[in-house]
Amino acid sequence: MYETSTKIDNENLSNLLNSLLHTNDDEIKDRFFQELVTSTFLTATIETRFENNSHHKTYLAFTDHEELEKWFNDHSAPIEILTYSTLSERILKDVSNLSGFILNPNGANIHIGKDMIHALSMLKECNFYR
Repeated sequence: MYETSTKIDNENLSNLLNSLLHTNDDEIKDRFFQELVTSTFLTATIETRFENNSHHKTYLAFTDHEELEKWFNDHSAPIEILTYSTLSERILKDVSNLSGFILNPNGANIHIGKDMIHALSMLKECNFYR
């Protein structure tokens, strides 16, 4: 199991994520994205295989240690603690086949792709999300 002295707890983000899984409410979506861009995650990088057999590297982002442990029991990879800003910069600056990140892969399993990251970055630059 992965151990760190830094506690990562995104309770508000997790609650909003759970709400999104049960509703398609625009206000909840907006609050989710606002919380997402100010969060810090436990992250790992993996290689994924898609249906057309193409390979893409994907970051895995975990909202907390509990979500990490769901995945880590079956897998091993180096873990980093990254802010959303650092994670999104790495993904957007990547020139290989990094496709984005998956939030809580053994839970909500939400893929945030490069296009969405770019759109959120633009909104953040315009001070829409602070």
